[in-house]
Amino acid sequence: MSDIAIGEARMLLDVSELPANLIREALTVAGADSKFPEGFKSLAQLGATYIDAAFQEMGYKGSLSRELISDVMGNYNTMKYRAVVARKLEIQHLIKYGINGKETEKTLSFAISALIATVHLTRGPDAVRACVIKLGFLDEGPGLQMRQKYEAVTVEHSVPITINQPSVTAPLVQIGTTRNEQSPSLPDQPNSQTEASSSENDSFHAATPETSLTSEYTGLIPFDLPRELDDLDLGNRGTDHFEDSQGVVETIHTSQIANAFNSEPQHIPHALPFFNSMPSFLENPDFSVQEEPLHGLNFYQRPIEVEDDIMALENEQSCIENLSDMARKRKAIDENYARKSKRVNTAVRPRWAVSLAKEMERCQSRKTRMPPDVFFREDIKARCAATGPRFSDLLTLILVQIADSSSFVCLRDAIRASKTPELDKPRKFSTQTSMGDRFNILERLDGEIAYNALLKRYHLLELFTNCGGNAGGEDMTVIPYAADNTTSQGGRRGNPIRIALAEVTQRMMTKAFPSLSPDTEEYQSRKRTMNRYRALASRFQALVDKFGRAILCFIQPCQGKSVSNWGISDNKIREISDISLKDFIEVLDQSQGDYLRSVCAGAEPLLKCLVYENSATAEFAIEHTEAADILQLPKGSDELLRLLQHTSEDGTASEIR
Repeated sequence: MSDIAIGEARMLLDVSELPANLIREALTVAGADSKFPEGFKSLAQLGATYIDAAFQEMGYKGSLSRELISDVMGNYNTMKYRAVVARKLEIQHLIKYGINGKETEKTLSFAISALIATVHLTRGPDAVRACVIKLGFLDEGPGLQMRQKYEAVTVEHSVPITINQPSVTAPLVQIGTTRNEQSPSLPDQPNSQTEASSSENDSFHAATPETSLTSEYTGLIPFDLPRELDDLDLGNRGTDHFEDSQGVVETIHTSQIANAFNSEPQHIPHALPFFNSMPSFLENPDFSVQEEPLHGLNFYQRPIEVEDDIMALENEQSCIENLSDMARKRKAIDENYARKSKRVNTAVRPRWAVSLAKEMERCQSRKTRMPPDVFFREDIKARCAATGPRFSDLLTLILVQIADSSSFVCLRDAIRASKTPELDKPRKFSTQTSMGDRFNILERLDGEIAYNALLKRYHLLELFTNCGGNAGGEDMTVIPYAADNTTSQGGRRGNPIRIALAEVTQRMMTKAFPSLSPDTEEYQSRKRTMNRYRALASRFQALVDKFGRAILCFIQPCQGKSVSNWGISDNKIREISDISLKDFIEVLDQSQGDYLRSVCAGAEPLLKCLVYENSATAEFAIEHTEAADILQLPKGSDELLRLLQHTSEDGTASEIR
């Protein structure tokens, strides 16, 4: 970072003594500089806390209500508002970004917070309050009201506290005395230091009103301006110095006293302990120590003039005690806002848009008709969007991905997996295997593998149809019910469709777990799971009735190892409402119904080979094709259909009828 940028930051904050190293850290993004690996992150968190503290202190000093203070803190110290202030001040030109870094709302917010943290670390909280006003945090709304109240109170109490004192012309003043009772007598020898002190003392009395000091005051008053005044212990330090020096007294410049008493208002809190312990003869030149001995003074008595300032400091202290809680709340608010912004940014390009872009690239490379001209016309897209915001993205994703090249790759992986025997986990069944045995085996399979997911879907659909699901024909494809339930419902109250669905679930439980007693907790737990399976199978059945049973092969179940597209999980399909699914099936039939029916007809023999063990020797062209070659084929092309053909012994492909 150049010296020009550092100078601009100092001018912007109006703090000329800001350390260059702190400015560099405050304007460096994480990862942009090896000297600051975390960048301005730590300083930004401190800065947000200091801004909250400044707002709270200004509110209390302006006697504002807690509601107004909370309103200002909640609206004028958010990530969004800090970014607005930073952009208005053009701080983005001073920030040091990484290789791929760019200007974002979060970056601007962190930079302005980090700069304010540097002000606090260099000049303290007073400078932070002045800084937030100068940078424009409080230029509108409730913030402007807070600023006006605070400035009015500040102007009213801006008169510096001074102490009346006589005019002093002598360059030095000697304060102190010796202890006559305890100090040993000194020999009567000429002493240059004593003579000098005596002459200086005479000159002081010649220029000032008469003031007498008694031997009862035994302390010396040290006055070292470069040191912190509130760290001084006047009584103890003076006594120790006297005992060590045996009569040597300290001298101080009267100009230093005058400068200390007429200091700037912001130095008064630091000087208060010194004012509380100074002798009263400095205030009143006519005061006589003999009338009121010095040792009788209360050295910790507060001056009346600064009582209001002390109360203000105590109020500030009570505000600062809650800074840690405020910092945690502020961090949670900023993280929540960042999550919302991230969701908004990712929603601009949904998953179906990514899949559609890949499909358009395939069509363009093969010079075939583009999706907007075939299955993704404007009217089709509008009908998918009309299903509602909850399901529109998912249904559009199914519309784009169903029976595309990525689903063919998943089908190829399933065929190869079916020909890899696993002795401890048999996956194929004969047509005579009971539903209970099938279900027990399927529960132990891993659903993340394309082949196992296909087996689960197929046998779950078999269990559903064997238990009376979807016996109502084509008019009830979405809401299935049992055919022989009409006689058993006569004496039962409630919704007939719900009663029919409950009886289908009951029959599925009986076939899948025949030995499980209905009175056990395990039965009730499995029944809740079976309810979800029944709802999922009813949606698969609706698709099968329209396009064929092999449609299960072309709904990509998960993200496979050979495919980078997102899969469509069973839970997502199950959550689709009945009405939305019914409308979507009509859209699917209108846009690509002929293609899907032809694909399912060609894949029917392949599906039987995947499910049943008596067809293990059949081979298809798709299992000998590489995934990269399949992913280059556009949806609906003849090349994809030829992959479903059976391979004869001489290596040629022939279609299975």
